Amino acid sequence: MHDTGATGAGVTVAIVDTAVSSARTHIDQIWPNTCGGDADTDDGVLAWHATSVARIVSSIAPDARIEAHPVGTARLDGTIACSTDRTRAFAQAVNESADADVIVVTSSVGRSPELDAAVIAAQLRGATIVAARPQTSVSSASWLFDLPGVIGVQAVDASGVVPDQLAADDPDIDVSAQGVGMPVLGMRWMPGLRDGTSFAAPVVAGLIAANRADASCVLAAAAVGSAINPATASLLAPRAQSPADTAETN
Repeated sequence: MHDTGATGAGVTVAIVDTAVSSARTHIDQIWPNTCGGDADTDDGVLAWHATSVARIVSSIAPDARIEAHPVGTARLDGTIACSTDRTRAFAQAVNESADADVIVVTSSVGRSPELDAAVIAAQLRGATIVAARPQTSVSSASWLFDLPGVIGVQAVDASGVVPDQLAADDPDIDVSAQGVGMPVLGMRWMPGLRDGTSFAAPVVAGLIAANRADASCVLAAAAVGSAINPATASLLAPRAQSPADTAETN
């Protein structure tokens, strides 16, 4: 794909998640954390998730401009701390991604009229919005992909099968992509393989960014609920060289 010039050059991808580490991945701009707290940190507990998302996007669209829009601080138990109303902070982050061509949402949040308006405004600016399906263990679920035009992503394994722990009968899932056995960095920055819709969504966002000049193939797949070729996704994402850090939790 990269040999044909599909590298994301001239395309901006905004990642809406939590804090990120610029020391561990390429980030062109890190915006202030709209919830307060760290935006750029080398604390793996706070930054492993968003950093891993950014690495997946960059591996697929290496020439894209990557912006991080942190919303909250991750905790060990998987919840997100925010010093203000997180839904409002989320809307602010989406509004601040005014120049992005692709916005990928890999952190869950409750919907509100303000957040819906921010998402619709971003779409009117021409942004394609990709949202990971919230996993069942997350209590404050985001249903952003209920909104027309938002691409809701499910995770599949290398054979295209949704594993039991990620299965959901949700009509708002638009497209599937590999999110099982994905190469990520753990809380102690050890490379390993993890599962989750948060790692499938950046595959879709990266493919859209890389093929922005002709994104119809990716968007058409989303429109009919087709699966992004998992084999292609696994080839594009760099494979981890070390075993998973099994002491950590998702």
